[in-house]
Amino acid sequence: LTGRPPFEGATDWAILRAQIEEPPRPPSEKVPQVPRWIDQAVLKALAKAPADRFQTVEEMRRTLLRQGETLPGQVVPPPPPPVSIHELPTQAAPVQRAQTPPPLPAIPPAAAPLPVQTSYQPVPLPPRKGAAGKVIAAAALAVALLGAAGFAVWLFSDTTSSEAPGDPQAQVSPEPTANPANPPAQQAADPEAGTAPSGEDTRPAPVPVPSRQEPPSEPEAEEEPAAPEPEESSTPGTATYVPPTDEPEPAAEPPLEELRRLATDLQTRSTEILDTYQAFLDAKEEAGEELTDDDETLQEHLEELADAADHFHKAVEGGGFFGRVRRRPAGANLLKVQQRSRELAQKGKEVDALMAKVQPGGDVRQAWKAIRHDWQRALDVATELR
Repeated sequence: LTGRPPFEGATDWAILRAQIEEPPRPPSEKVPQVPRWIDQAVLKALAKAPADRFQTVEEMRRTLLRQGETLPGQVVPPPPPPVSIHELPTQAAPVQRAQTPPPLPAIPPAAAPLPVQTSYQPVPLPPRKGAAGKVIAAAALAVALLGAAGFAVWLFSDTTSSEAPGDPQAQVSPEPTANPANPPAQQAADPEAGTAPSGEDTRPAPVPVPSRQEPPSEPEAEEEPAAPEPEESSTPGTATYVPPTDEPEPAAEPPLEELRRLATDLQTRSTEILDTYQAFLDAKEEAGEELTDDDETLQEHLEELADAADHFHKAVEGGGFFGRVRRRPAGANLLKVQQRSRELAQKGKEVDALMAKVQPGGDVRQAWKAIRHDWQRALDVATELR
């Protein structure tokens, strides 16, 4: 009606206090055109006491429609006159005496109830967990730790037992080196034997050189028949030259052990060359050169080569960790090993062709040279396995 709230204040607390304590002001004080009957309706609606307000919405609506006139109240009919009651004389009611009931017979004492057989049995309470429970828990924990330690020792011994067959060959290989050690001792004694015929007759016979005797720890040197060969020389002061024998080549590595070594080297080197080639690409970009399609294709083929090397390593190791747990020998599935070696060789040929096109840095080419030798050798060894 006025465009302003009925109660005003500087703060919310002031407005709330005005609603409780201050009486509402009629709207005509703000807007004089408001009729008086609207002032009355607004003041009645904002009355402090609930009884002074409109009791229903219908009552307020009718008041506004009739412009403030109150509705005529309903005529309430007067209550009917009270009915007069004639007073009656008081009459005494006859008193009836209650007859005394006969005495009841004596109740015999109740017999003791017979015991009823039931299946109920008291359940003993479980003993409290004390020191015994703690001891059992500690013992179970100790057993679990011992089992884990035993499993670790068994797994470690399983991985190292496959490498044991190579040791006897390493111990036997130095034995042939004892043969070339004898000719120098024989040569030292032979010249003295050869000069005896050309000297004076009164010269005593040559005494055997003690160096010909071998220590008892090497009885194999006594069986060599090479001693009489230098005695055929008749020229004084000369001895037959015996060329030094070459050291025997180390015993050939077993194919399976060589495959395992090659598989491990290939797995490591194929991962390292990825980092080396990435450094080459970064240096090329920093120099302002644009990467070609062959550069990116070579990087993808190197990643595929690393995956193929990993698969080849798992096949050679008999399935990785689970193969060792199940005691599967390395290289047990020869067909799988040969298949993985062919896949590795195929990837190696693709990378080799791209290396010739890209011509990366010297570090990359040197690393690739070692990898190419390994996968070619791995293919040859795997093909010869039967």
